[in-house]
Amino acid sequence: MTTTYRADIDGLRALAVLPVVLFHAGVPGFSGGYVGVDVFFVISGYLITGILATETSAGRLSILGFYERRVRRILPALIAVCAVTAAAALAVMMPQDLREFGRSLAGAMLFFSNFVFAAGAGYFDAPAETKPLLHTWSLSIEEQFYLIFPWVMLWLRGRWRRPVLLALLGASLAASIAGVRFDPENAFFMPHLRAWELLLGGLIALGWPPAAPRLAPALGLAGLALVLGPVFLYDRATPFPGLAALAPCIGAGLVILAGGAGPAGRLLSLRPVAFVGLVSYSLYLWHWPAIVFARMLAPRPFDGIETTALLIAVFALAVLSWRHVEQPFRRGWPGRRALFAAAGAGMAALVALAAVIEAGNGLPGRFPPAIAGIVAARQEFRAATDACRRAAIAVGRLADGAGAGEIACRIGDPARPPSVLLWGDSHALSLVPALDHAARGAGVAAWAIAGGGCPPLPGIADPARRAGECRALNDRVVEFIAAARPALVIIAARWALAATGRPMPGEDTPPMKLSPDWPEGNAAALEAGLTRAVAAARRAGARVVLVAGIPEPGFDVPNALARSLAFGRPPPQGPDAAAHAARQQAARAVLERLARMPGVSLLDPAAILCRPDCAVAREGRPLYFDDDHLSLEGAALMAPLLAPLLR
Repeated sequence: MTTTYRADIDGLRALAVLPVVLFHAGVPGFSGGYVGVDVFFVISGYLITGILATETSAGRLSILGFYERRVRRILPALIAVCAVTAAAALAVMMPQDLREFGRSLAGAMLFFSNFVFAAGAGYFDAPAETKPLLHTWSLSIEEQFYLIFPWVMLWLRGRWRRPVLLALLGASLAASIAGVRFDPENAFFMPHLRAWELLLGGLIALGWPPAAPRLAPALGLAGLALVLGPVFLYDRATPFPGLAALAPCIGAGLVILAGGAGPAGRLLSLRPVAFVGLVSYSLYLWHWPAIVFARMLAPRPFDGIETTALLIAVFALAVLSWRHVEQPFRRGWPGRRALFAAAGAGMAALVALAAVIEAGNGLPGRFPPAIAGIVAARQEFRAATDACRRAAIAVGRLADGAGAGEIACRIGDPARPPSVLLWGDSHALSLVPALDHAARGAGVAAWAIAGGGCPPLPGIADPARRAGECRALNDRVVEFIAAARPALVIIAARWALAATGRPMPGEDTPPMKLSPDWPEGNAAALEAGLTRAVAAARRAGARVVLVAGIPEPGFDVPNALARSLAFGRPPPQGPDAAAHAARQQAARAVLERLARMPGVSLLDPAAILCRPDCAVAREGRPLYFDDDHLSLEGAALMAPLLAPLLR
């Protein structure tokens, strides 16, 4: 329960923030760097609980004083970062992204951004690289925790304090473990599912478990290993937090328990290491907006030298922020009343700006009118799929229990009974407008059944990617085919991701692990699952058409196209035909083998999209609504390819 300065804890802060920064910057080898945030939670719980316990024991705890310290610690740098980020966003962000930014700005200022980002974490929502305040979710969780925790400390006295906090920790951890399995997006962002990490630090501050001086050197080394191991061993596909968060959190706790003793404590107490910890808050605040806007404005992905230069600039900015923004306020300037007034005014001004952005629908007037049409591709796609959901009919058992990422609807000629089935993942979903148009022209009706992130591979699923929902969906489709006996089954998916297990470089999506022998075993798993899908259709007497993978640009096409127009840059280019063929090679081999079966054929979108190289836009209109899904414009090009199948 001491508030004595410990250099090793600043060193532990450095060990927390650097992996986060390197992970966000895309530096190879730091695939699990996000665990640094969990280390921060443990440190925060330890330090704040220690202060609260000392003050409550002495009978001098002031709730107002506690919140004054939080304001001095958190708000000056946060308001500065949000103000600068808002200015940059107004200058360069496209209307829809700016509108989402406005919501996150209000969330950051009022400490509910974790809820904002949880609500915007759907399959087709904007990627993380368009959300410069995404990292403020962790600050919101802390402040939500500290709205309640001081009162808990006041209420809990004596021998009941540690048992009650331990019980709360256990309940929060159990809920987090269950949440990772059943609702992973909320498990990541919700405060009650992260509270156990702060409570772990708090219990250590209260003397549980008790310190063991003779074991301190070993505890410190074990703690370092538990913190650093996940940094290098975890990746985007690791189910997190839940059980996976135990290692870095326990590791941080062991380092704290070691008390700075032993080689781990000496290493963390080195002045350069501790200094990084001192500036870690400013470094955390500034690094992500800097990375987001640098990537937005860059005409291509950064190379190693450019990434290094960016990180050096971010660190220099963090030092300046620490020296000239954090330090003056933490030293007691200005007085309490002036501090609260200034902080309130800054927060109110930024919340008002967020309201203006929301009311102005992203302020499209900042750019020429043509840009609004370009960046509307995502919204146009959403409107089309929403219409499909609204028109959904009970397709056997398919509509019963459908997951949030699934659609099952009827398209084509409304006067005819359906005889065609489109089955697949989100890439199949992006073909729905094309098939609807072609089917109406041919006087045919069809079912469209798709699940985002669920390739049509019965019996095969990635454990980290809605595995239960995907297996259930594909099982229902197999049953439906046997009962409905369509004449034609069209199967489409993002085959390259399934076959290689790897997204495009720099893409904000986790790997797809269809086999324990990932990534080498993915192609075999793809073939096994797709063979079952084809066999199910053939048993029902259907012809089968496999739609080969579409070219994957690997960047947000509408935004890149809009920025090139807004800032007078050359328009972005898609992959050349050779790069597309190389990306699809493993999947193409599987598709061609299956296409040799009787009643099975292969349709290649590259025949339309790659003439000779693969375009991402035509006549100024994007052919994709993000980095790998066809827009309505792109899907329209597929209608002539699908029409002959329906005759």
